[in-house]
Amino acid sequence: MTEEFIPYSRSESQKSLAIALGIISSFFVVEALGGYFTHSLALLADAGHLLSDVGALALALFAFWMARRPASPERTYGHLRFEIVVALINGVVLWAVAVFIGYEAFRRFADPPEVLGLPMLLIASVGFVGQTVSAAVLRRASQESLNVRAAFVHVATDAVQSLGVVAAAVLMLTLRWYLADPIISMAIAVLITWTGLRITWASLQVLMEGAPPDVDAQGLRQAMEVVEGVREVHDLHIWTITSGYNALTAHVALEEGLAMAEAQRVLATLHALATREYGVEHVTIQIEAKPPEWPEGRHPTP
Repeated sequence: MTEEFIPYSRSESQKSLAIALGIISSFFVVEALGGYFTHSLALLADAGHLLSDVGALALALFAFWMARRPASPERTYGHLRFEIVVALINGVVLWAVAVFIGYEAFRRFADPPEVLGLPMLLIASVGFVGQTVSAAVLRRASQESLNVRAAFVHVATDAVQSLGVVAAAVLMLTLRWYLADPIISMAIAVLITWTGLRITWASLQVLMEGAPPDVDAQGLRQAMEVVEGVREVHDLHIWTITSGYNALTAHVALEEGLAMAEAQRVLATLHALATREYGVEHVTIQIEAKPPEWPEGRHPTP
């Protein structure tokens, strides 16, 4: 039994991304110019991360556009997986940004330049407000898409690092301690590395077709096997097509002597079990009268 393919549409997520993209693009220009004129690496680092956010948000919107393209004989699931590829790219870009910021911060430890603290403080404060608003816009949509989640992490991380830039500006204004600039920048680099690692790992898990973390594959198999009329479940595979859209295929051997109507009831029960209790949207189950004769030691496992 195969669930009919459902076209992919997340208009609210796309709207949230478009709003966040407009806000972040504006603040990137402000922080880049501010970092240049105030000689603040922390502010330039924040602007650099904002630039990666602009790219991340633009790619995320493009991924949604690609995902809405219809399926074809060559791509039977359409372009849904493109969203995950974009999330992976965003994770790798975060690493590149972190390396650049870390390198520049290390260079400034030996001879920290004087930084214009007051303009830096004002610009970082305004940036913090804008990034917080953008993160709030993306937060709800991030629950339904790894693509949006990657964009949300970009923006939320920026909000945190802007707060760090504010702290560095205060230290330089009050104590004239200019080492605060590269120290905060290094901390930002570490934070970006960690968030990039999480996004990259989640993307690779999907691309390698691992079982979704929110689906208990072994528990689902055991639940299927205790359904009345089921003798055995084998060739069970569960994977994620794209964020929030999990798929399952399985071969189910029924007890001998079941009538057609009873077999259909078992099939409907299995389908409902997978979709309603385990959140698998696309279910394909092949019914067999008895399990195949597998050579010894080669019985398939999920």
